[in-house]
Amino acid sequence: RFEYRGVMLDVARYFHGLDTVKAYIDRASSLKLNVLHLHLSDDQGWRIEIDAYPRLTELAAGSDMAGGSGGFFTKGDYRAAVAHAAARHMAVVAEIDLRVGGIYRFAMDAGGSLAYPELSEEPVMLDEMSPSDPGGIPISGAPYTGGTVGFSSLKINEEATYDFLTAVFTELAELTPGPYLHRGGDEALGTAPADFVKFIARAAAI
Repeated sequence: RFEYRGVMLDVARYFHGLDTVKAYIDRASSLKLNVLHLHLSDDQGWRIEIDAYPRLTELAAGSDMAGGSGGFFTKGDYRAAVAHAAARHMAVVAEIDLRVGGIYRFAMDAGGSLAYPELSEEPVMLDEMSPSDPGGIPISGAPYTGGTVGFSSLKINEEATYDFLTAVFTELAELTPGPYLHRGGDEALGTAPADFVKFIARAAAI
């Protein structure tokens, strides 16, 4: 009755390597779950190798919310995870979080503010942020390991942003044989509503 039986693993906030992902797939498939949603980027880290934007993994993958050294999947790692899942009747859905908040680390979210700051707006201070937060206050150009979300935004009116999205999703699509990629888009608290609508339309088309 339920054709899509999904489970999610967030490797953006807390990185888990290939061996752990494979073990997770083994356990999920034993319960007849058939989709692994792999959350590959958020404000706290970028976790997938992208040839067109190498600083994503060079600069935006080196930490996580647990205070660890972070990490990322090479394309070979990702292909191995996809193949391991397929052998167990599971598809992989890769998520790149583009809530337009959700982009702080990547250029951001993806590492943007850190790896490609020219693609990211300055962090927007939110009511729930305080200097006492364990992760501190987001600072443009600096790694962020806190748990607050929604403060980051890509530069929605810059064509370079859409060149970036095209490159990232093209490379990810080449690695992903299943029918879906996930373009995250929630928690865009620091993005003007009109800009959000414009961005989501263009990102979805890409």
